[in-house]
Amino acid sequence: MFISHLNSLEMKNLFYYIFYRASKFYEDWGEKNGYIGGSVVVTGSLCLIILSIIVVLLHYSFNEEINTNIIWVIVIIASILSLFFRKKKYEELAEKYKDEKNSKLKGWFVFFLRCWFCYFVFRFHAFMWLLGRCKDLIV
Repeated sequence: MFISHLNSLEMKNLFYYIFYRASKFYEDWGEKNGYIGGSVVVTGSLCLIILSIIVVLLHYSFNEEINTNIIWVIVIIASILSLFFRKKKYEELAEKYKDEKNSKLKGWFVFFLRCWFCYFVFRFHAFMWLLGRCKDLIV
């Protein structure tokens, strides 16, 4: 019980940190409401993670087709969750991280971590697609 609570708390903090870093990035580039861009980044990340898990479970594990209604439901749920990433939350996080050391380096780390994750997910899906296409040749 404690470990699952701890892990969910860490994931929540990770998404908040990504939200802060993405919002800060947009503000540094001159965007007036950078928190909106940060909210889109976090929502997109959340959708990508959930849809990747669903694709692996349904399509590759059980050989089921993915219904587009499932995708829309996930996007709508993630959009509702994005309402938690508002200007007030950004200001709270900015106050929390204002004296952070190596903030530029950590910002670039979050950017490259997100790029690496997207690369890994797409690479995994491509591998699984090729494995599915070659299944007839292997057996």
